[in-house]
Amino acid sequence: MTRIGQIARVDSILYWWGAVYHERVVELAPGQYDYSYGTFVKVRGPDIDLVGIINDICIYNPEYGIPSVKPNSQEALRDLYTDFADEVRELIRIYCLGSLTEGMFNHAYPKIVPKVHDEIFKMGDDDIKKFHFMGDDIYLGYLPRLSTFNDYVHMLSAISDTLSRISPSSAPLLGKLMRDCQFKTCIRGLGERR
Repeated sequence: MTRIGQIARVDSILYWWGAVYHERVVELAPGQYDYSYGTFVKVRGPDIDLVGIINDICIYNPEYGIPSVKPNSQEALRDLYTDFADEVRELIRIYCLGSLTEGMFNHAYPKIVPKVHDEIFKMGDDDIKKFHFMGDDIYLGYLPRLSTFNDYVHMLSAISDTLSRISPSSAPLLGKLMRDCQFKTCIRGLGERR
């Protein structure tokens, strides 16, 4: 299981921000694809794993982060501005999808929120499968909440790609769901142009 970072801020029960680990903090820093848009993540609680999906990424620079001297390399920049180099952060916004306890999934709002400094992990295929499948049946109980997002079709596409890879037998159903959502988005867009 890949450690991605730690919780830096909790805006609500559904929205959290995480600070991605970099090589100066941990020995094995995550790669960019480990925390890309649409990646399933989990945060371990006392007796529950909170499950979310990365729905935005932000590069944070300090307010006065542009040095007037331009060094030749990133290494030279670190030598000259060690405080500056340590303050640059990649932040990920996580949308909570539900929770996992003892292998049982729940796509409703969780009863707890993560604490600041709780570790964020990229979910493996087994955990993603436990969160979405019961036998051969697929469950997407969080889908109505996601439909309120502006980038709903893109988020659903990322979810569909991951679940189709994990369970190829569910690909036709997920493909139909994607086509329906794309059609509704196009129709809604046409209606808004009047």
